[in-house]
Amino acid sequence: MGRVVPEIGQKNIRERFVYSYRVIYRIELEQILVVAVIHGSRLLLPLVPDT
Repeated sequence: MGRVVPEIGQKNIRERFVYSYRVIYRIELEQILVVAVIHGSRLLLPLVPDT
């Protein structure tokens, strides 16, 4: 479920909108890891540094 986070573009990092918040999570083999919960009006800073 959820869509790929546009700012990151990785298939395993997705987001769901819950009311005014973005819940960003990473899909792993046996678990889901919540990476961030931010207000929808805030900009998402890069979580992964450019290499």
